[in-house]
Amino acid sequence: MGIWIERDLYKDLLHWKTRHLKLSLILGGCRQSGKTSILSFLGRNEFKSTITVDLSDPVLKSRLESLMQKYYMEGSGLEDDGWFIEKSYMDIGKSFENNSSTLLIIDEVQESAYIYNKIRHFTRGLKCYSAFTGSYLSEVNLGKEFRESAGDTCFLTLYPISFIEFIRAEKAFENFLSVNIFRKNFSVDDLKVLEKVDNLYKIYCTLGGYPRVISEYLETRDLEGCSELLPWLVHNIYGELEKRFSSSMTYELWDYTSKAVAKALIFNKEFSSELDEIYELMSYESVADAPCKEKVWMALKWMRGCNIVNAVPVAKQKVFTDFTPINKFFFTDIGIFQEMVARAVIDQGSLIGHVSEQFVFLSLMSIKSMFLHGWIETYHKMGDKFEEEVDFVVCTNTRKILLIEVKATGGSTKSSNRILETKRADYMVKFENHTGVIQKDRAVLPVWGVIHLKKIVDLLDEGKIGVNVSDETFDKWNNQNADSV
Repeated sequence: MGIWIERDLYKDLLHWKTRHLKLSLILGGCRQSGKTSILSFLGRNEFKSTITVDLSDPVLKSRLESLMQKYYMEGSGLEDDGWFIEKSYMDIGKSFENNSSTLLIIDEVQESAYIYNKIRHFTRGLKCYSAFTGSYLSEVNLGKEFRESAGDTCFLTLYPISFIEFIRAEKAFENFLSVNIFRKNFSVDDLKVLEKVDNLYKIYCTLGGYPRVISEYLETRDLEGCSELLPWLVHNIYGELEKRFSSSMTYELWDYTSKAVAKALIFNKEFSSELDEIYELMSYESVADAPCKEKVWMALKWMRGCNIVNAVPVAKQKVFTDFTPINKFFFTDIGIFQEMVARAVIDQGSLIGHVSEQFVFLSLMSIKSMFLHGWIETYHKMGDKFEEEVDFVVCTNTRKILLIEVKATGGSTKSSNRILETKRADYMVKFENHTGVIQKDRAVLPVWGVIHLKKIVDLLDEGKIGVNVSDETFDKWNNQNADSV
């Protein structure tokens, strides 16, 4: 696997190196998302020396803990005294120069409560940079033996490779950005670029974004063979979860829960705190095999904590920020979602729209820090006369409310239309299989064109488009800029 795929998070790592010298880095993310690889890449390019310690090695972990405890008792015990850490690492053969040209990587920190609880000493007592990775950091939040080091850490999360990162690896990103998808007429070269991006979108929706799968595809171009890696990947994830957690959290329970999440997305179900909806979607051979709700809830909680699934809050009131204790869950990787759908034996014919919704969610998550205020939710309200439902609602940096509808296979936007008419939101964007169109209160984008959402958000924040913009203002802008957005 010699191909290095540029990750957007790398910019955040560079920012941490240049601006957060006194903070230790905690890098979370699901298993095999590339945490150690990206930190090692940072070490090779930005540091003279990189030292890596893998705490998943029980012998190494035990010896390191013993040494740190021993030298900690012999030392001052002060938080700004890093001597005991340096001495411990030298004794396990990991000697290093304790200065700013060294990066110290501690892999799978959730394996050791003792070392995790000493992160403050790494931050305040060492001169080198310290970075900790963890695939199961929710264990830190739930385990009483773990203590947070408030004010001493910078926390980042690495998700599977996004579509933007994938098309960048395919050398198609810059050409894609250069095409004005809002034009009425396209050149032959532009059409070739859009056709290529559409093909890459179909490939990405098949494979997902796990680095092992994407790297294999970039090397072999064997789409069918690489898609066969997904069952193997899921098997490994379940196996690790079963081994890590209590004996009651079996391989079958993880499989039941994952397939129920996929079914809930397909059947447009929301998860309440009582889990009635997900429990109804569980598939097991006999009543005797049925897991209790408490175990299912715990499994789902761990899956979210391990970044296998992500949750979007459901707003149920007229004001979008009025939340109820209900979530809609999405997988953090579209390839895993496809695998779960296949395992749940769900009709593939009705899958296109749901894959598109999953894709748009992941795309919004990957770009939200660029120009969105940070929160994403979905909206569902039962009224006396009608029901309102919107796929996603986001807030821009200037606090404008943007409705997102995903209609890859067609469908109306009655709810969003009604919300715009009553001026409860500022704008709507509909994603479907179409080129781009900008109107005063709504726009259309192709599903794979989420990155072009930034242009629409900029126009909305500048007051060029939106429900409160006058027809005269919009017409003036549109006549001047229709072909140069």
